[in-house]
Amino acid sequence: MFCGGCARDDGGAPVEICPGRAKHQMTHSVNEPTHNEDAQMRVSSDISKSTTSPADALKSHTETPVISAKFAYPLEKSIYAGASKVFTTDGVLITIPKGTPFIAIESGAVIYAGSDPELGNTVIIRHANEWISVYSHASTVSVSTGSLVKKGQILGKSGQTGKAKRPQLHLEIRHNNHIISPKNIYRE
Repeated sequence: MFCGGCARDDGGAPVEICPGRAKHQMTHSVNEPTHNEDAQMRVSSDISKSTTSPADALKSHTETPVISAKFAYPLEKSIYAGASKVFTTDGVLITIPKGTPFIAIESGAVIYAGSDPELGNTVIIRHANEWISVYSHASTVSVSTGSLVKKGQILGKSGQTGKAKRPQLHLEIRHNNHIISPKNIYRE
Protein backbone atom coordinates (compact mmCIF):
# COMPACT_ATOMS: atom_id res chain seq x y z
CA MET A 1 0.00 0.00 0.00
CA PHE A 2 1.03 3.58 -0.52
CA CYS A 3 2.18 5.47 2.56
CA GLY A 4 0.97 9.06 2.21
CA GLY A 5 2.82 9.94 5.40
CA CYS A 6 6.25 9.47 3.90
CA ALA A 7 5.54 8.83 0.20
CA ARG A 8 6.54 5.12 0.32
CA ASP A 9 5.11 2.03 -1.28
CA ASP A 10 5.58 -1.16 0.77
CA GLY A 11 5.58 -3.35 -2.35
CA GLY A 12 3.90 -6.20 -0.50
CA ALA A 13 7.08 -7.30 1.40
CA PRO A 14 7.19 -8.18 5.16
CA VAL A 15 6.16 -5.03 6.98
CA GLU A 16 6.43 -2.92 10.11
CA ILE A 17 4.53 0.18 11.20
CA CYS A 18 6.03 3.33 9.74
CA PRO A 19 7.64 5.24 12.65
CA GLY A 20 7.64 8.52 10.76
CA ARG A 21 4.01 9.29 11.39
CA ALA A 22 2.01 7.11 13.74
CA LYS A 23 -1.33 8.56 12.64
CA HIS A 24 -1.22 7.21 9.12
CA GLN A 25 -0.71 3.61 10.33
CA MET A 26 0.78 2.42 7.06
CA THR A 27 3.41 -0.26 6.72
CA HIS A 28 6.84 -0.64 5.15
CA SER A 29 9.23 -3.44 4.29
CA VAL A 30 11.16 -4.57 7.37
CA ASN A 31 14.53 -4.53 5.62
CA GLU A 32 14.10 -1.17 3.91
CA PRO A 33 14.56 2.34 5.34
CA THR A 34 11.28 4.10 6.04
CA HIS A 35 12.44 7.70 6.06
CA ASN A 36 15.45 9.45 4.64
CA GLU A 37 16.22 12.72 2.91
CA ASP A 38 14.70 11.71 -0.39
CA ALA A 39 11.57 10.01 0.99
CA GLN A 40 9.35 12.74 -0.34
CA MET A 41 10.64 12.08 -3.86
CA ARG A 42 9.39 8.46 -3.92
CA VAL A 43 6.39 7.76 -6.08
CA SER A 44 3.94 4.95 -5.52
CA SER A 45 2.57 2.74 -8.22
CA ASP A 46 -0.87 4.17 -7.44
CA ILE A 47 0.00 7.46 -9.15
CA SER A 48 -1.52 6.79 -12.50
CA LYS A 49 -1.14 8.61 -15.75
CA SER A 50 -4.88 8.09 -16.17
CA THR A 51 -6.05 10.63 -13.55
CA THR A 52 -8.80 12.36 -15.47
CA SER A 53 -9.60 15.46 -13.43
CA PRO A 54 -8.34 17.63 -10.58
CA ALA A 55 -11.29 16.38 -8.48
CA ASP A 56 -10.12 12.76 -8.92
CA ALA A 57 -6.60 13.72 -7.92
CA LEU A 58 -7.81 15.45 -4.74
CA LYS A 59 -10.11 12.70 -3.38
CA SER A 60 -8.64 11.57 -0.09
CA HIS A 61 -8.44 11.94 3.68
CA THR A 62 -10.27 13.62 6.54
CA GLU A 63 -7.73 14.19 9.35
CA THR A 64 -7.43 17.55 11.15
CA PRO A 65 -4.90 19.88 9.47
CA VAL A 66 -1.64 20.81 11.17
CA ILE A 67 0.42 23.71 9.82
CA SER A 68 4.05 22.89 10.41
CA ALA A 69 5.57 22.81 6.93
CA LYS A 70 7.93 25.39 5.45
CA PHE A 71 7.06 25.92 1.82
CA ALA A 72 8.78 27.98 -0.85
CA TYR A 73 6.84 30.84 -2.41
CA PRO A 74 5.07 29.77 -5.64
CA LEU A 75 6.80 32.62 -7.47
CA GLU A 76 10.05 34.45 -7.01
CA LYS A 77 9.57 35.99 -3.53
CA SER A 78 9.86 39.59 -4.75
CA ILE A 79 7.18 38.96 -7.42
CA TYR A 80 4.89 37.30 -4.84
CA ALA A 81 5.37 40.17 -2.37
CA GLY A 82 4.55 42.81 -4.99
CA ALA A 83 1.63 41.02 -6.63
CA SER A 84 -2.02 41.70 -6.00
CA LYS A 85 -3.43 38.79 -3.98
CA VAL A 86 -7.03 37.85 -3.21
CA PHE A 87 -7.39 35.19 -0.53
CA THR A 88 -10.41 32.98 -1.16
CA THR A 89 -11.97 30.08 0.70
CA ASP A 90 -9.89 27.66 -1.35
CA GLY A 91 -6.55 29.41 -1.75
CA VAL A 92 -5.16 32.61 -3.19
CA LEU A 93 -5.52 34.27 -6.59
CA ILE A 94 -2.27 36.01 -7.49
CA THR A 95 -2.58 38.56 -10.30
CA ILE A 96 0.65 38.51 -12.30
CA PRO A 97 1.57 39.07 -15.95
CA LYS A 98 0.86 36.20 -18.33
CA GLY A 99 3.94 34.06 -18.77
CA THR A 100 5.37 34.55 -15.27
CA PRO A 101 7.08 31.28 -14.22
CA PHE A 102 5.63 29.56 -11.14
CA ILE A 103 7.46 26.98 -9.05
CA ALA A 104 6.85 23.96 -6.81
CA ILE A 105 6.46 25.03 -3.19
CA GLU A 106 7.91 21.66 -2.09
CA SER A 107 9.32 18.48 -3.64
CA GLY A 108 6.86 15.75 -4.56
CA ALA A 109 5.09 13.76 -7.25
CA VAL A 110 2.81 15.27 -9.88
CA ILE A 111 -0.55 13.51 -9.52
CA TYR A 112 -2.30 15.63 -12.15
CA ALA A 113 -1.11 17.82 -15.02
CA GLY A 114 -3.79 18.73 -17.50
CA SER A 115 -6.64 21.02 -18.42
CA ASP A 116 -9.96 21.53 -16.65
CA PRO A 117 -12.89 23.69 -17.88
CA GLU A 118 -12.98 25.68 -14.63
CA LEU A 119 -9.36 25.63 -13.46
CA GLY A 120 -7.71 25.76 -16.87
CA ASN A 121 -4.25 24.28 -17.17
CA THR A 122 -3.55 22.81 -13.73
CA VAL A 123 -0.76 21.02 -11.85
CA ILE A 124 -1.40 19.07 -8.64
CA ILE A 125 1.53 17.80 -6.57
CA ARG A 126 1.45 15.29 -3.70
CA HIS A 127 4.13 16.10 -1.13
CA ALA A 128 5.26 14.12 1.93
CA ASN A 129 3.09 13.98 5.06
CA GLU A 130 -0.25 14.32 3.25
CA TRP A 131 0.37 17.80 1.78
CA ILE A 132 -0.94 18.69 -1.68
CA SER A 133 -0.46 21.85 -3.72
CA VAL A 134 -2.61 22.93 -6.68
CA TYR A 135 -1.57 25.51 -9.30
CA SER A 136 -4.26 26.64 -11.75
CA HIS A 137 -4.91 28.92 -14.78
CA ALA A 138 -1.45 28.34 -16.30
CA SER A 139 -0.76 29.36 -19.89
CA THR A 140 1.70 26.47 -20.14
CA VAL A 141 2.59 23.48 -17.97
CA SER A 142 6.10 22.01 -18.14
CA VAL A 143 5.59 18.83 -16.07
CA SER A 144 3.49 15.71 -16.59
CA THR A 145 1.46 13.36 -14.42
CA GLY A 146 3.74 10.89 -12.64
CA SER A 147 6.87 13.05 -12.79
CA LEU A 148 8.92 13.96 -9.73
CA VAL A 149 9.58 17.61 -8.99
CA LYS A 150 11.95 19.37 -6.63
CA LYS A 151 11.19 22.34 -4.41
CA GLY A 152 11.70 25.48 -6.52
CA GLN A 153 11.41 23.69 -9.89
CA ILE A 154 9.51 25.62 -12.57
CA LEU A 155 6.14 23.96 -13.21
CA GLY A 156 4.81 26.26 -15.90
CA LYS A 157 3.85 29.85 -16.65
CA SER A 158 0.91 31.89 -15.41
CA GLY A 159 -2.00 32.51 -17.72
CA GLN A 160 -5.68 33.16 -18.21
CA THR A 161 -7.15 29.70 -18.79
CA GLY A 162 -10.31 28.08 -17.48
CA LYS A 163 -12.62 30.65 -15.88
CA ALA A 164 -9.85 33.13 -15.01
CA LYS A 165 -10.86 36.72 -15.73
CA ARG A 166 -7.29 38.00 -15.95
CA PRO A 167 -3.75 36.53 -16.09
CA GLN A 168 -3.14 34.93 -12.71
CA LEU A 169 -2.01 31.95 -10.70
CA HIS A 170 -4.43 30.24 -8.33
CA LEU A 171 -2.57 28.44 -5.53
CA GLU A 172 -4.35 25.99 -3.25
CA ILE A 173 -2.65 24.14 -0.41
CA ARG A 174 -4.22 21.12 1.29
CA HIS A 175 -3.25 18.97 4.24
CA ASN A 176 -5.10 15.67 4.62
CA ASN A 177 -7.55 17.05 2.03
CA HIS A 178 -8.37 20.09 4.18
CA ILE A 179 -7.77 23.45 2.52
CA ILE A 180 -5.12 25.49 4.31
CA SER A 181 -5.11 29.20 3.59
CA PRO A 182 -1.80 30.35 2.10
CA LYS A 183 -2.28 33.37 4.38
CA ASN A 184 -1.43 31.04 7.29
CA ILE A 185 1.69 29.78 5.55
CA TYR A 186 3.12 32.91 3.91
CA ARG A 187 3.05 35.49 6.68
CA GLU A 188 4.06 38.86 5.26
